[in-house]
Amino acid sequence: MIKSILENFYTIFWIISVLFIFSSFFFYRKNYSKIFNSWILFIITFLYTIYWIPQGFDITDEGYMLSKSWFMTHGMWSYNIDKIWGSTLLNKLRLSVLGTPSLIWVRFGYSIVVALMAVFSFKILKFRFDKIEAFISVFALSLISYSGRLQIINYHNISTLILLISIYFFVLAFVKKNNKILIISGFLILLATVSKITLGLFLAYPFFYFLIINVLEKNKFSEFIIKNIYVYAGVFIALIFSILILIYTKSLDDFYIHLFRTAKKNANSNSTHSFSYLWDLYKNDLWLIFSKSFYVSIWLIISALIIKKVKLKIFKILILVLFAWFGLYFTIEIYEYEKWKYMIYAIGVASLLLYLIFSDNYKNDFSILFFSIILFFISFFGSNNGIRILLASGAGIFSISAFILLLKSVKLKFNNIEYNFHISILSILIFIFLLINENKPKDIYRDYPREKITTYFQSRPLIGIKSEKSKVEVVDSLYHFLKSNVSKDNSIMCVTTIQMLYFILDKKYHTYDLWKQPETEFKNINKKKDIDYFIFPLKNPRIHHWIKKHDKPLAKNDSINYKFYKNIVIEKKYLKVYTNSMFEVFKKAD
Repeated sequence: MIKSILENFYTIFWIISVLFIFSSFFFYRKNYSKIFNSWILFIITFLYTIYWIPQGFDITDEGYMLSKSWFMTHGMWSYNIDKIWGSTLLNKLRLSVLGTPSLIWVRFGYSIVVALMAVFSFKILKFRFDKIEAFISVFALSLISYSGRLQIINYHNISTLILLISIYFFVLAFVKKNNKILIISGFLILLATVSKITLGLFLAYPFFYFLIINVLEKNKFSEFIIKNIYVYAGVFIALIFSILILIYTKSLDDFYIHLFRTAKKNANSNSTHSFSYLWDLYKNDLWLIFSKSFYVSIWLIISALIIKKVKLKIFKILILVLFAWFGLYFTIEIYEYEKWKYMIYAIGVASLLLYLIFSDNYKNDFSILFFSIILFFISFFGSNNGIRILLASGAGIFSISAFILLLKSVKLKFNNIEYNFHISILSILIFIFLLINENKPKDIYRDYPREKITTYFQSRPLIGIKSEKSKVEVVDSLYHFLKSNVSKDNSIMCVTTIQMLYFILDKKYHTYDLWKQPETEFKNINKKKDIDYFIFPLKNPRIHHWIKKHDKPLAKNDSINYKFYKNIVIEKKYLKVYTNSMFEVFKKAD
């Protein structure tokens, strides 16, 4: 029955969506402006997101987070006490609700996180801006934020959600004039940090916020001290709570050792997480954004000047659509992988720069300005994807929405005529919706374009998920063979980046580092007993169309000792017991 429901997912989706639309209009028929609320935003963002979740299958990155989360409380706790252990644990708690590996269940959880991210971005912005404008901006950015990215809860999005909730309670404490609420905010800042260690940078933000506010409002020094005490009391409580978890599970030493190893490894100038590499990446990203923001600023100013001179509404509409299409053309022309996202960032930065140059309302806008700037320029630190991760993590929903909404308060004066950016903002939103329409059909992560994703998996953990037919066939065939031949006590080793197999087969992995699979780690952990089965990919699993490609099984940027594992199979005379166009399986000789 469940299989039948999932394979008729889209029919059910449209029935639910139509019923929701009609019931919403009926419920709010006396005042349609009330439709713009947190619950409606949550539901429509959730519905939009779940429409796409059955499509696409990635055996690499998705599998990494899922295998770590699934096995965290299945005898592999110490393996996962690292710089993202908080997000791994939170993901594990949600996976435990179903109690069996299921990728569609995983993605439903992702849809909830996306919707919650939109809700808390909206709730913060609503403190300062018109709720309808905040609603539309957040909704538009939510639709595009996760384009082409992983459809699972991971250390980027869950940590950002926690941070956004922390900021919401922080602002709420000022609105309600209740310092006790700051304890909740402080608690959540530390929780975000253990979910992604680089967010520890945000531990300092309350101190600097209170310091600036104290200067701007000329408050008593005692108020500065009291507010700091409350928020850092929350941080301290969360810190003690986290340490107690590590002590209770006898993994505090594991955490220290991991951080030491990470720092030592990242000090290597060849590492993609070394300080020098990340610094160069961030500089290049920021230069690219600021250079594009110059052109966007000109676009916005010209559109504001033209619209002011045009009297007829029909021509105003035509002009703003024309400008939106111009932006789309420019973006598509430079389209390369995720480079289109830099155009969205450039719109945000251009809006911020115009606000900073021409507005004098900084004091009233300080809270929104402060949090949007630090989220935009700091939240992505530590990622070797650079600022591209800003949208994928969800931090861009709040910060870019805030920049665009701040632009509305900007006024320009030329020859005693006042110009504003009201219509320009509409043009920006039309551009974003056009970009969504243009980009969504081909933005799938590590799979074929969506029109080729037509076949459902039959393997139980993948029920409800679709991919290209040949990819489905080889994965289903491998799964069926392994479930039929590998016993509960047998061990498997998935060589290279095919970590999803551990999750769907419910089989533990054999090195702490799932990406690199170091030779030394493998020898130390598995010295007492040989692995029963080795699984090797015949083609590079990082390639979108790996079924029809003939690349080597190892990506150039991977440093996995592939030959070491192959030599184990050869030297110990493992038997090849299964092969298809993508995978080969070797079994230990009896």
